[in-house]
Formats: sequence, C-alpha cells, structure tokens
Amino acid sequence: MESKNNSRAIFVLFLTVFIDLLGFGIILPILPLYAEQFGAKPNEATLLVAIYSLMQFLFAPLWGRFSDACGGLRQRGQELVL
Repeated sequence: MESKNNSRAIFVLFLTVFIDLLGFGIILPILPLYAEQFGAKPNEATLLVAIYSLMQFLFAPLWGRFSDACGGLRQRGQELVL
C-alpha cells in the first residue's frame, strides 16, 4: 500500500512540475512580443524574466512551509485567488 501511495505522490509531483514548465515555456517565447507591444525595451523584458525566476527561487520554500503548516488544500485555494 505504501508503494502505491508513494508512486501516486511522485506522479502528482512530476505533473505539477511539467505543467509549471510548460506554462513557462509558452510565455517565454512570446514575452518579447508583449514587451514590444507595451513599449518595453529588451532589457526590461529580460529583467522581468529574471525577477520571475528569482521570486520562484525565494518563495518556493516559504510556500512549502505554509503548505505543510496549513494544509495543501487551503494553500491551493489562496493561490487561485492570487
């Protein structure tokens, strides 16, 4: 029974990472077009991507602790609101 729960958790983890990277891979190629449309310079678009990655790096552990403390369902509801 433990092995089945373990494999399900790994599947959910991989699916979450896949969806995250897929979304990032869809936005990243068209970001220069959006930046140009809104009058942003190439440096500003690059900075936007860098800040997004930095914030993911910094806040991932905080979201993990929050999820462990409050429960994953409550966290997912708050993520949807944000």
